Amino acid sequence: MGVAPGACLVVEDSLNGVRAGKAAGMFVVLVPNRSVPPATGTSALADLVLDRLADLDPDRIDPDRAGTAPGEET
Repeated sequence: MGVAPGACLVVEDSLNGVRAGKAAGMFVVLVPNRSVPPATGTSALADLVLDRLADLDPDRIDPDRAGTAPGEET
């Protein structure tokens, strides 16, 4: 696609999706599926957790955090 990973936004609802986005160096937003919640610990891996996609606010996206583990300094 020709886009740098740090310029990408991943929206996911699963542990493996969040892991893949973080491993690729992307900013990951978790929007948990209430019917099939993600595995325990998934929220801690995501850069941002929202109750619903409509709550996504571009001003809350920090591309400098893309690919970093929670608590890890960039």
